[in-house]
Amino acid sequence: MESNVTEILQAIALLISTGAIVILTYFAKKYGVSKVNKVLEIVKIGVNAIEQLGKVNGWDGKEKKAEALNYITKSLNAKGIKVKKTDLDMMIESVVAEFNKNRPI
Repeated sequence: MESNVTEILQAIALLISTGAIVILTYFAKKYGVSKVNKVLEIVKIGVNAIEQLGKVNGWDGKEKKAEALNYITKSLNAKGIKVKKTDLDMMIESVVAEFNKNRPI
């Protein structure tokens, strides 16, 4: 039973990785590699910070996502970087999925 769960989790991780690559390729074509790299750096920092704050404050997933979106949007605006909200939402989901994939089970 445990090996089945491990195999399922490995398959899910592979799908998430493949999806993340497709999403990042799409954004690189849409915004340019340099801009996507800057945005992803800010998204990773924001997601990591909000994840830690969420643990301390007992936030659920919806609250963490709203806080992350707000923080990241403010950070990008301060740097004069414009990204559509729907695109930013996908980037956040991609980064969260990547973090979760690398988290020990």
